[in-house]
This record gives sequence, C-alpha cells and structure tokens, in this order.
Amino acid sequence: MFYFSIEKVVEATLQKAFWDILELELNEDPPKYNQALLLLEEVKAGLTLLLLPQHKALKQKIDEVLDLELIKQQADKGTLHLQVQYTLMQKGYSIEVHDGGATTIS
Repeated sequence: MFYFSIEKVVEATLQKAFWDILELELNEDPPKYNQALLLLEEVKAGLTLLLLPQHKALKQKIDEVLDLELIKQQADKGTLHLQVQYTLMQKGYSIEVHDGGATTIS
C-alpha cells in the first residue's frame, strides 16, 4: 500500500519552496542571496559537524573559504558574483578525510 505521511508531504513541500525561492532570488536583477546564504550556512555547519577534534587545520580552511560574514557583506554590496565558487576553484582545495582520522589538505 502506498501512502504519504503528512510529515513527508510537508517536508517535500518545504524543500521545493526553498529551492524555488533560491532560484527566483538568484534570477532577480540584481540577484538576492538570502536563500543562498542560508544554504551556505547549513553546508558549512554540516561540514563542521563531520570533523573530528583533530581536524583543526581543516576547520580553519573551511572557516577561511566559507567566511559567512564576508560573503554576506559582499552580497549586500553587490560584489559577490559567485565569489565562493571562484575562491574554492582558485585556491584549488582538495580535502580528504579518512576513517583513521588522517586528513589531507592540498
């Protein structure tokens, strides 16, 4: 028997609304970054949660690259222009975290 719980329907609706708003904001002229900043904040928090205490250097790199306050300032001034993506590619960070706790940042 197929059925959807109310919880699943609400969750799917909220997710779709989030992505729809994100698309609308980014397509505005000039673009708005409210939803994108929320998403970036969640991504940064999720990445940080994955780290073990010994991953201090990796946390520092994440904080450097995903400096939310700086990114928000750039968005407010209209100077962001996908700066986060560019910064990640420009710096060429390649990060690997292994089960044994070994971390490679290059």
